[in-house]
Amino acid sequence: MSLIPTWVTPPGSLGTIPEGIFYRVPLEATSDSTVYFRLIAGHLPPGVQINETGILAGNPALRRSLVIGSTTVQGVPFDVTNDTYNQFTIRAYTEKVINGVTVLDTLADRTFSLTISGVSTVSWLTPAGSIGRSEEHTSEL
Repeated sequence: MSLIPTWVTPPGSLGTIPEGIFYRVPLEATSDSTVYFRLIAGHLPPGVQINETGILAGNPALRRSLVIGSTTVQGVPFDVTNDTYNQFTIRAYTEKVINGVTVLDTLADRTFSLTISGVSTVSWLTPAGSIGRSEEHTSEL
């Protein structure tokens, strides 16, 4: 029997992510055996996933993918018009083999949250300075 996983990542907010910007954070828990991770309750933001090594990553978007269990994030995210709050529980667990079958051994659950910011940043293409002035009009001033 393995030691129960001890969470290193504190519970609560994992921060605020701007929509459409790639996000990646490792969740950490320790044990005397390999620790695996999986979502057990709540919802991750659309476009964000967790893998079994505890890497929470993705490109947050407004709509959820129609493909369940996908290991990659693809497509163009839709604009998020407001901030969205997502709360979810991740299970850190170890495994053991009994009679040739791999089973869950020990576990520890922790609840986290992520906020997706719907504020899109503006990128100016026009250089700084006066706009709409021609040589013809500047001589009259």
